Amino acid sequence: MVVKTNRGIYEVTSVDIICEKRVPFNGQVVRLVQKANNIADASALKFNLSVSVLDLPYAEDSIFVGNLGNAVLQETVNSIAQTGYTDLTKWAFQKEQTYPNKCVLDDGASAPYICGGTIGMLNPFISEVQSDEYYDVEEGEE
Repeated sequence: MVVKTNRGIYEVTSVDIICEKRVPFNGQVVRLVQKANNIADASALKFNLSVSVLDLPYAEDSIFVGNLGNAVLQETVNSIAQTGYTDLTKWAFQKEQTYPNKCVLDDGASAPYICGGTIGMLNPFISEVQSDEYYDVEEGEE
């Protein structure tokens, strides 16, 4: 299988279908992500590359594409199954972020996002706002 990005064409060994959700928990937003048990619940794809790629903004062995509407996700999976190829350059992605919790997640209503697969699969991921507030507290303050 092959995947094309704006940075090149990469050989893919497999594609994982991923379910991603953000849920309020204990006053924070927690990002949950794992391999989908049912494609109807999926909203992301993880492309596992045959070699580690150093020319991406992240040195990775996989590419994570999130915030896909389910119809778009299924169409992409069907295309890969039929042709062994997909072209990610057809999508206008959200501005690249270091971590996926900074990206918009609205079931594909807006643009998809792309990041390294390792970072994309971090679980659970606490919302950045809450994390930053935690680190702003001086020692001894509460």
